Amino acid sequence: MWPVPRLSPSKGSPRAPTRASGAGSRRGARWSSSTMPRRPREWQWLYPIVEILHILGFVLVVGGAFFFDLRLLGRGRAGSS
Repeated sequence: MWPVPRLSPSKGSPRAPTRASGAGSRRGARWSSSTMPRRPREWQWLYPIVEILHILGFVLVVGGAFFFDLRLLGRGRAGSS
């Protein structure tokens, strides 16, 4: 059988470097200190409204592609020109 890898490093082994400094941590600190992450927690209707708009946008894109495909197949409504 194949050897099972360890999930945690032993005491003597070097650990992988972490991103404790650099652009990533500065962006994270700037994001967490802004008001954007707090708004969904402060206003309970923000997340459902954003999700509804997201789903409606998806339906419009998929529906438009569907009707365009129907027109290409000759089954859709012909436009007046």
